[in-house]
Amino acid sequence: MRSEKTVVGEQGRAEGQWRGKAMLRDLKKNKSGTLDLDLIAKEPSALRIEATGTMGIPVASVAMSGGEIEILLPQEKKFISSPADRGSLSRLIPVRISPDSLLAVLFDRPLDREKEWKCERGGDRSAAQWTCKTADETVIEREADDGDARKFRFSSPTAEMRLSITEAKAKVQATSGLFDLEAPTGYKIETRRTP
Repeated sequence: MRSEKTVVGEQGRAEGQWRGKAMLRDLKKNKSGTLDLDLIAKEPSALRIEATGTMGIPVASVAMSGGEIEILLPQEKKFISSPADRGSLSRLIPVRISPDSLLAVLFDRPLDREKEWKCERGGDRSAAQWTCKTADETVIEREADDGDARKFRFSSPTAEMRLSITEAKAKVQATSGLFDLEAPTGYKIETRRTP
């Protein structure tokens, strides 16, 4: 039995589901860790991430719909709501990237369509490999694939994340409620607004 394709649709209206592993390093504190990720996205601006740590312990749930992002941190009993900007994923991803940039990476779209990124391709590298940088030295590099896995390296002067993602084997129905979270009773609520 063939599995159903989990990344489908044309650019701007595509839907996708991935499983991944992120290896995180804080270069200042010399700390590292690994997260298992389940990702569901729907263009142009819907994203859900479920991150688990060692032994499947829930670390974070992330939901983005439109220009807002919500993050549930069960270990801290904290719920964060903020605009979907470069700082909004910082509790999960140590390198400052916007959720829109992460969506571009997931759907294999060019990052240089966003003004902040300058990208290089070509030379002796394959078309599937590229490096994109921002003025503040944030770098995303598409590395050589490893079988079905797409590999990326996100870095900044203070942190690094290596991400390996594969298309999910089973499709979850992407309903509208999937991209929203609510604060559970007893959680501290933190709301951040753009100044």
